[in-house]
Amino acid sequence: MESPGLSDAPVEAPAEKPAKRKWWQKKDPAAITETPLDPIEGAAAAIDATEATPAAAAVATTAATPLSKPFVQIGTFSIEANANSAAQKVRRNGMSAVVRELKTANNTVWRVLVGPAATRAERKAIQKDVKDLGFKDAFTVTD
Repeated sequence: MESPGLSDAPVEAPAEKPAKRKWWQKKDPAAITETPLDPIEGAAAAIDATEATPAAAAVATTAATPLSKPFVQIGTFSIEANANSAAQKVRRNGMSAVVRELKTANNTVWRVLVGPAATRAERKAIQKDVKDLGFKDAFTVTD
C-alpha cells in the first residue's frame, strides 16, 4: 500500500575517480616519441631478441625447468581456466605473466608467475603492483 505523500528521493551515482597510474603506465600511450634509428644498434637488438626467444618459450611451456630469475607467484589454481584468467588480468595491466603446470602424484595445479624480476627493486615493485590488483598472497619464487 502506497502513501500519497511519500516518494523516493532521486539518487545519483557516485563520481568515479580515475585509476591510479602504476609505474609501468607512466608514459602517455597517445604520446608520439621519436627514436633515432641506427642500423648497427637495430641489428644488435634483433640478434639479442632472437637469442632470447627460445629461452623464454622454454620457461613458459616446460613445467620441469627451474626458474633462473625470481618471479612473483600470484596464485596456484586447480582449474587451468582460472589460472589463465588471472594471468590475463595481469597482462591487461601491462605486466608479463606465465602459467606453469605443476604435476604431483595425486594432483595437477597451475601456477601463475609474474616477471621475471632483474633486480630486488623491480621484484618489490611487481609484488606491490600485483597486490594492488587483488592478489594479496603474492610472494617471490625461484624454484
